[in-house]
Amino acid sequence: MATLHDLLTIEQRLTLATRAQRPERLADLFAAFAGQFYAAERVTFDALARRTRGCYAATSPDRTEAFGRRLNGRLRDRHHAPVAWEVGHDRHG
Repeated sequence: MATLHDLLTIEQRLTLATRAQRPERLADLFAAFAGQFYAAERVTFDALARRTRGCYAATSPDRTEAFGRRLNGRLRDRHHAPVAWEVGHDRHG
């Protein structure tokens, strides 16, 4: 039997997550798993963060800002580069 996870698209899952969790909470979860994404895979991490931020943007600019600010703060705390919010953004200078 298919699970709910199997039946929903990634966009639907992100939408549900952003409705169920405060932006600060999701940002903390993202940052906790950032170390599992290395080199080229960091692009995938950033893309997922952008998609999640986009889901918050559909509900509130304040929630969008809170997610981005908290995630980048937590990444800095863990000695990771901030999320490249703009596609093609050069985070190395």
